[in-house]
Amino acid sequence: RGGSVILIFKEEIGKGGGVSVRDGEMVGYLMRIGEGSRLVMEGGGLGKGGEIFVVDMGEGVKIVDLGKKMIELSGY
Repeated sequence: RGGSVILIFKEEIGKGGGVSVRDGEMVGYLMRIGEGSRLVMEGGGLGKGGEIFVVDMGEGVKIVDLGKKMIELSGY
């Protein structure tokens, strides 16, 4: 099953259940579509030909902690 873990968790919580986490140590790096698009556009504008740009995504989020927080914020 593919897609954003946030959307998957939202669907699972909406059905009244918990969330499915396969690996309690998994870390994710999350950004909004607009943020990602802006980074791609900026990189394209900076490049002169052949450069490789690497994005510093900052601190990761443990997926299990994200799931717990989403359950809590949903009132469970």
